[in-house]
Amino acid sequence: MDPWTDFAWTECHTFGAPVDHDHNNVIYVNNGTTFRNPDISIPMGQWTTIDLANGSQWLRGQPNLPADVKAICLSGILVTTNTGTATSNMYAFFRAHGSTQPAVAPGLPAHWPDSGPSDPSTFANGTYLMQASAAVGGGARSNACVWVPVNDLKFDYFWWHNNQGAFAQSLNLQAYVR
Repeated sequence: MDPWTDFAWTECHTFGAPVDHDHNNVIYVNNGTTFRNPDISIPMGQWTTIDLANGSQWLRGQPNLPADVKAICLSGILVTTNTGTATSNMYAFFRAHGSTQPAVAPGLPAHWPDSGPSDPSTFANGTYLMQASAAVGGGARSNACVWVPVNDLKFDYFWWHNNQGAFAQSLNLQAYVR
């Protein structure tokens, strides 16, 4: 299977949703802190594994997801306020834990193996799943929702911002399938 042109599906038969949404934040990054919980760091510009079973990001206990979860639904908001001198641009990327798919987006610096393609002559469509951009002096708020494939209750996350002003990404766990 060619990873640039082919993709596979998995079938899921059970859908689960939380009883309430109190403190189910999975990802929070902004220009002031890397995460609201200091026990986890999500640095910009590199893939970070998010552990849904034993992650230190859970402030109010674990989500108690079944061990055979195939994918999760995250939703939230991307925010950028441009106080810089060029267009503010922010991306979010998600992949199954262990995947080698690079982060590819317009304007994103190539830094193989995290972002690519590895060879600038290789054509690669963007692999970003969320984006927010704002003109100088402006701002943008973008609702976001994504289904993320999960392996062993983990997925990989990559984010990037070009440091033109303030920014934040806040994503909450909404559902799972197994």
